[in-house]
Amino acid sequence: MRRRFLLIHNPIAGLDGRRLVHDVTSGLTQLGAAVTTHTGGLPDLPDFLRTHASGADAVIAAGGDGTIRALAAALHPYGLPLGVIPMGTGNVLAHEVGLPRSAVGLVDVLLRGPARTFAGAYANDEPFFLMAGVGFDGEVIRRLDTPLKRRIGKAAYVSPVLRTLRQPLQPLQITIDGQKREAQWLVVANARRYGGAFVIAREAGLEREGLIAVVATSSSRIGLLRQLLSLGLGSFHRTSGVEMIPCTSVDVASAGNVASQIDGDPFTATPVAIRAGGISVSLIVPEAYDARIAALERETANAP
Repeated sequence: MRRRFLLIHNPIAGLDGRRLVHDVTSGLTQLGAAVTTHTGGLPDLPDFLRTHASGADAVIAAGGDGTIRALAAALHPYGLPLGVIPMGTGNVLAHEVGLPRSAVGLVDVLLRGPARTFAGAYANDEPFFLMAGVGFDGEVIRRLDTPLKRRIGKAAYVSPVLRTLRQPLQPLQITIDGQKREAQWLVVANARRYGGAFVIAREAGLEREGLIAVVATSSSRIGLLRQLLSLGLGSFHRTSGVEMIPCTSVDVASAGNVASQIDGDPFTATPVAIRAGGISVSLIVPEAYDARIAALERETANAP
């Protein structure tokens, strides 16, 4: 059982998030664990880890997927397992591994949950662990009012989505493992889920090798809207103009500047070079998720 935790808390989280962090840390300390909290922001994180990492059993990221991404990258040299208190708007990682929503459930996972090592990827020189998007979702994130999102959550996405739908999307020139494609929207997935609990790439998964390039081609706004609706309905993989391609490298270019995002945070404009591997994270997961991975590993080992 883990006893010594470092807590990296996003200080701009909303009221509900702060309450969850308080309840989880109280639960840990009541069961005899020690929690050292860092609230100085990501720029001060390297100094904090250099000072405290050697005396810790695990690190807890209290924040959204972007906070988790930054912390997972910073932890890479230390080899410490990472636990999560989900406080973001989408919480894709929490949905991906089936983290409990209650403080009691999270305390149990942090203390006793197995740690699994998962490979990430790089977009240009930046690591990511869930997905990289170029085109539609990159433009939405670029237009997103982040302070408003902190206040009202997912409702803040309505305006940037509508504004992006009104604008024609520039064509993307995409090279996937040496094969050329052209599309209006690209998501390179390391996880099955996207935007919360929505499934965008059924064959992807943190536990699987490589990435899935989700290539969306649409000649009209109506076509793009149909694709977005199918994502919400769970039928994105069967939608016209959508192709799923297993891959390890993706290069994206365009005639003009097209926005991108990694793990839900704004990233650079095109060109973007995406490569599988190169970084990993040891993630504390629920026992049910660990058991599912173990079953897949046995199935693969027994396959002819």
